[in-house]
Amino acid sequence: MPLAIPSAVPVPGYWWHANISAPAICPVASYCLGGSRAALPVACGGNMTSAAGSTAEVHCVPLPGFYGVPAQLSPADHYSTGGNRTAEPVACGANLWSLAGSAAITDCGEFCCVCMLACLSCRLSLWHHSWAFGQLMACTCTSCAAVAIPGYELTAVATPSPCPSNYYCVGGRRARTPCGPYMISPPLSPAMSHCGEGCR
Repeated sequence: MPLAIPSAVPVPGYWWHANISAPAICPVASYCLGGSRAALPVACGGNMTSAAGSTAEVHCVPLPGFYGVPAQLSPADHYSTGGNRTAEPVACGANLWSLAGSAAITDCGEFCCVCMLACLSCRLSLWHHSWAFGQLMACTCTSCAAVAIPGYELTAVATPSPCPSNYYCVGGRRARTPCGPYMISPPLSPAMSHCGEGCR
């Protein structure tokens, strides 16, 4: 049986791969128009992806945590599952919050507590106060979510805790990260850029 001869011109979804002198399927996160050996894969926009073999820009969709075209970061207190060019961010719901860039409902968590008037959430600290009936009332956290804002980390009891000195905490569900040898940082550092040289 004679061998199949590769097409001289790649069809949509393929591009001409010079190293193998044959059409190759268009890679992930790009699309291939085909029709010419000179037509290279076109990368999807930032924070967007596509399936292998995509034939047009409309096949590029936002990554999880992003929405729209061009892709935008899902706002705080919402989540975006990605994979859909027209889907809008989904609100976490009443008394729920999330970090910007959240990708699933599981990234949404409850406020620490709700006092009679106004109570700060886990975003700020573990202790909350509310002024009511002329008295300062203490409010304690009862069901903090398993997420933390930058500058905080999760403890074993899934409660956000301030990031200690000489570490940085990016938030979410990630643990603290040490700055490294001969590096220091102040408490509540949210990023490695807050680490600097110094003696401990």
